[in-house]
Amino acid sequence: MIVSVERCVALLLIVLGVSHIVQAAMWASFFTELRERRADAGLLIGCLTLPFGLAVLATHNIWVADFPILTTIVGWGWTFKGSLYLIYPRTLNHIAPRRLTPAKFIGGGIIALILGALIAFGTL
Repeated sequence: MIVSVERCVALLLIVLGVSHIVQAAMWASFFTELRERRADAGLLIGCLTLPFGLAVLATHNIWVADFPILTTIVGWGWTFKGSLYLIYPRTLNHIAPRRLTPAKFIGGGIIALILGALIAFGTL
């Protein structure tokens, strides 16, 4: 079960990373419009992020000095982010810069892609 969770997180990060890289302008436009048109945008992000984090933590809360810890850290990150956005939805307005540029999504995509690849490598 643990390896399945790691592989699922790895694939999710890889797909999201590639999407952020090849569709950076679309991601920037989506989040800019979402933030500008919806005061409650943080609620939506929290509702999407928190379940992933909780699912990872419920099945994979492993603290070892090896590749599995990456999955646990991602799970805690998603849980923290989702909880923060649900409790304080306007956090998005304070954290995200006024102008979300495609370059910022490309950078985030590269980080997600590398993290996903490391997690995938650790499951081999």
